[in-house]
Amino acid sequence: MMRSGRWFPAALVLLLVLVSLVPSPSEACAPPRCPGGWFFPAQGTVPANLDLVFWGPIRDWSFDPTLVGSEDVQLVLDTQCITEPVPLTMSYDEDYVHFELELLEPLLADATYLLWGANFCDPETGLPTQAAFQTSGSAEHPTALGSVTAEHTGFQSVTVSTVSGSCSVPVTADTVRVSLELDLSAQPWEDALLYTTLVDEEPWHPSHFLPVPVPFGESWEGRGQDLLYAICQSDDPGAQPGLSEGTHTVRFQASIPGVEGTLQTEEIQVSLSCTPPEEDPDQPIEPTPDAGSDLPLEPEGDAGPDDPLDPQEDGNEDQPPVDSGEASDQPQEGTDLEIAQQDVIPGDAPPDGAGSTDAGASSEEGCACQTAAEPGAMPVLLLLGMMLGWLWYRRSRQGLPSSRRTL
Repeated sequence: MMRSGRWFPAALVLLLVLVSLVPSPSEACAPPRCPGGWFFPAQGTVPANLDLVFWGPIRDWSFDPTLVGSEDVQLVLDTQCITEPVPLTMSYDEDYVHFELELLEPLLADATYLLWGANFCDPETGLPTQAAFQTSGSAEHPTALGSVTAEHTGFQSVTVSTVSGSCSVPVTADTVRVSLELDLSAQPWEDALLYTTLVDEEPWHPSHFLPVPVPFGESWEGRGQDLLYAICQSDDPGAQPGLSEGTHTVRFQASIPGVEGTLQTEEIQVSLSCTPPEEDPDQPIEPTPDAGSDLPLEPEGDAGPDDPLDPQEDGNEDQPPVDSGEASDQPQEGTDLEIAQQDVIPGDAPPDGAGSTDAGASSEEGCACQTAAEPGAMPVLLLLGMMLGWLWYRRSRQGLPSSRRTL
């Protein structure tokens, strides 16, 4: 049996081990350890006269692009018997940390092409970046982009990024969802278009989650669609600001890889207001679930077996800020949120279907926001430590002569 003087150090060691198992406060909000890992286009069908492909390699934060060679990336024609590499030339875009792969031979129509890119973060054990797309016949470059449609979706709980600790937070906001209806001439190029949303002639690129950027050429709501919002109620001063109440102009802009110039729609006007129509402005706003929330809808009552409750289908969970490769993803100067977002390189998230990035827990500069430890874990461990200390004190006092027990 362990003596009373020896059991306390063993219990203390056990307590320290338990404390070490509590998640680090910054782990959940740190930027990816290995950002990148995408191609564009990475899925769908593109015309055979596509001239350029973008590649964001998986890398660490000390990545040296001069070490990348032609053997580190391949575009190959996939046939039943063999794969035939397409000759490429590479150029590096330092601003957006990606390579432009210029195709030296035209693609074949009605074919499947595979993309492969080396892993520069874990070259020995890490998985490469892989993607595939189909080709159609050659198509003329579009002469128009299309038109914008808007739907006032009203008051909703919108999940936006924050620097206050959790990296994302729900806010109550008045919302407008905008969508692009492609012109007939642009439809063959739909899967090769790089989109940007312009609000009041400025790039609009909010994020659902602070450390994670939006996929290349998309918005935080997907391709060819976006969500505009004005915050009406929030308890978080660090939440990403939306638009002001009032009237705003919005348009879509798009480009094709390797083709000079951009296409854009005519602008339309949308209005956002935190005052419900024909209601008392002093009454609290009741949001409807969703717009970007990662949480399922809460049932209003008991759901039986014949009454299933489906989670909200957002289609773009935890997606970061839109960047078409043309507009900078860095916010205006001045706020903590904007400074924190400078650690996130625009376009580093893979487009849908382009593979994934190893989201580690550390980065070169660390994370600007932190999350709290697992609720309830730390108080329980502290209480356990206090109980062990009290028991040790009682045991040690029992071993003293009676003349020394009275303080």
